[in-house]
Amino acid sequence: QNYKVISFDFGYLRTDTTYNDTTGMPALTQEYLGYTFRSGRLDTLWTNRIAGELQTGEQLYFDHIIAEDDDGKKYLASPIHLKITD
Repeated sequence: QNYKVISFDFGYLRTDTTYNDTTGMPALTQEYLGYTFRSGRLDTLWTNRIAGELQTGEQLYFDHIIAEDDDGKKYLASPIHLKITD
């Protein structure tokens, strides 16, 4: 049976190095960016941004995935969590 993804929540946990003004030491900071897509794929803006910034240790989340079969019946799929490694 064919299923088509019709919407999902996407999250991108990115890690960056900043410098603490008080200590002068580098520190890792994390930022979570997310968006709800009402289609079956990431749009070009998100794809290009992620492709240019993705680094080892960062994480991608696909949650609340809704798929539809050929008869129009909707299903909630399991979430997908990807951690980037070398």
